[in-house]
Amino acid sequence: MPMPPRPDARAWPLAGLAALAVPPLAAGLAAWGVPARLAVLAHAALAVTVIARTWRRLPAAFAAPVDRYARPLFAAWLILAVVAGVQVGRLSVFMHDASRADCSVFPDREFFRNHACLSAYTEASRLAPTGANVYDPKGYENRKIGRLDVDLFQYPPAFLLLGGTFNEITSDFFKTRATWFAIQSGALLAAALALAVWTGGTTGARMAWLIPIVWLAIPTRLVMQLGNFQVSAFSWSIGAMLLASSGSAVLAGALLGFCSAGKIFPGALVLWMVGRGRWRPVLASGVWAGVWLLVAIAWFGLKPQFDFFQYQVPRIQSGDAFFWVDDTDAVLVNQSIYGLVVRLRSLGVGGMSRHVGNVVSSLYGLGIMALALWAGWRARTRSADGEEHRTADASTWLGLLNLASFRSPFVPDAYAYIGTLWLGTVLVGAQRRVTVAVLVAAAAGWLALGQVFDGVPRTAIPAWLSLLVIAIQGLAFALNLWAVLRPIVGTVWRELAGSRRPSVATGAA
Repeated sequence: MPMPPRPDARAWPLAGLAALAVPPLAAGLAAWGVPARLAVLAHAALAVTVIARTWRRLPAAFAAPVDRYARPLFAAWLILAVVAGVQVGRLSVFMHDASRADCSVFPDREFFRNHACLSAYTEASRLAPTGANVYDPKGYENRKIGRLDVDLFQYPPAFLLLGGTFNEITSDFFKTRATWFAIQSGALLAAALALAVWTGGTTGARMAWLIPIVWLAIPTRLVMQLGNFQVSAFSWSIGAMLLASSGSAVLAGALLGFCSAGKIFPGALVLWMVGRGRWRPVLASGVWAGVWLLVAIAWFGLKPQFDFFQYQVPRIQSGDAFFWVDDTDAVLVNQSIYGLVVRLRSLGVGGMSRHVGNVVSSLYGLGIMALALWAGWRARTRSADGEEHRTADASTWLGLLNLASFRSPFVPDAYAYIGTLWLGTVLVGAQRRVTVAVLVAAAAGWLALGQVFDGVPRTAIPAWLSLLVIAIQGLAFALNLWAVLRPIVGTVWRELAGSRRPSVATGAA
């Protein structure tokens, strides 16, 4: 009897993404009263329908990782995708029911069982109309929502729009929590797949197949649990760059303008576009940032603006806004440039004061701004299309976002390296040959960047542990810097090679 035709391998990466998408979407739907089992079945049926209708639209190269490599490698991927799906499913239970802390990412760490960054967004937006200073820590002290602690609000005033929108939809924080979990999960998966498809070729195919492995990493699941906007700053910013590349400058500006106004570090991509000469999305981003600010003023008044500049900015500059960054518990946790200074201080390096840390962080920020402009300017000399060009752009965008995010006074390891893990899919995908050495190096990097020391109280820090964290931080910095510089180095090398090549006339002579 003839063997039945083998299913096209392009459907497999979509199936892997569906396994990651269904549980969070079901948790978000169940929060609004839909029975959990019905929500899972409805989204599973929707996922199957979407896969059946869309897998043929993927480039043929997306089947290459299965057609080209040995079956054991595919089997390993399948196991990792299933494990990632199971872990996301467990987390979705906790996001639907906060009492199920046994399903959280770190059930044994009280801090993560009770911490919710999202609470700062909703509570600050609730406090702002009352005339309270939303940046005063006293407004959040010893406050809880159910079993969850209320976090401090540390963002520019335009960011009040996010929490305000949620508060308009519902006053039930736990509905907001589950819904935001679904939104963030869906946005990251969509952005990762869209970037892979846009990159195209073998690189894009490998990027798509590696998405479940990124989701299996602890920081990815942990930031979803916390509800911190950091992951959305990455996915929305990359989505904005893809929209800008397709000519949708207005939509790109709306996304990137909000991210830049709320988190600041995505502004590095605006600087890259300035250097690149893409003026329409630059103008749109600036206009939309102003629009979001005006909407925030119309909604919450001018007091949050005055409080931010007169109260919060001086506290950020002095370090008082993040008063815990010099504590022993934060020595291993903070992955920012300031955190590096604190670790050096813990090792006995002299002169590593808070003032020095602030100065070093400021100089670092200026350096990243200059790097973004230079990288954009050098990108003008590259080919305008093709897999190689798009791979260079994808790695540059993620590299700049990561490097810029390290400028913040406090970047906890719970989510510091999400963007670097995502960048890893681009770097591995761009390899000419995926050898055993490449896979071993990628696995070692994945394990290193997935370490989370937050939530573990410490009274003393062994020197070897500080050195280990410095090594991990150095690895992340080196990968991101190389991602930005590699296309520039390649362009400069080709220019030098072209200038040294003898002309036809010279050769004839």
